[in-house]
Amino acid sequence: MLTGQMIGNLGRDPEMKYFESGAAVAKCSIAVETGYDRDSRQKITEWVKLEFWGKQAETIANYCRKGSKIMVAGELSIERWNSLVGAGESSDGMPFA
Repeated sequence: MLTGQMIGNLGRDPEMKYFESGAAVAKCSIAVETGYDRDSRQKITEWVKLEFWGKQAETIANYCRKGSKIMVAGELSIERWNSLVGAGESSDGMPFA
């Protein structure tokens, strides 16, 4: 299990969705500064997808907006797949229940 903590700014307002069962999910992404590039001396920013469920989803949707600085801690989930041209692709994210 890969766990971690991140502090970053929301890249957009959380997208809230309710299922027929009543379950709530909010999806958003944060920009996390991971350091500086030695050659260009520019900040390196990584984007991480976040998924909140239940009460956490409602709280995030009600109180956070694009640009809000938040701290999250949880398990990192990495999706892997092959693109249409056969290249390996991946995407990381953190789901919260």
